[in-house]
Amino acid sequence: MASWCHAGDDVWLGDDDGAPLIDRRLDDLARSVAERIAGDAARASVVCTTETPSLRYDRLVARFSTLARLHDLTILDAEPLAVLSDRDLIEAVLLVSGRPLIMVPLGRAAFWACRIVVA
Repeated sequence: MASWCHAGDDVWLGDDDGAPLIDRRLDDLARSVAERIAGDAARASVVCTTETPSLRYDRLVARFSTLARLHDLTILDAEPLAVLSDRDLIEAVLLVSGRPLIMVPLGRAAFWACRIVVA
């Protein structure tokens, strides 16, 4: 048994345990963005992990928090709309993961510093 909801151009489906199956168009977009980010990181010789899971929001927050615990540093965008809508995600990384978090200010495409201290 599955449930579904149609809102605008996006269709969300849920299976019996409530795990959502995201519209293929959005899933393809997420993969495309993740591949672009991974490519940019590789060209800059930066190790980067990307995933594009289709999970319920609470499971997504838990997964992201788990990944943050496994890595030395998490970098998130501080775009105002993302900060408001993803507050639970930001708090999970900041308070639950126990690992450092950098929020990149809006409008910063590049950053340079002689010394960065993460404590």
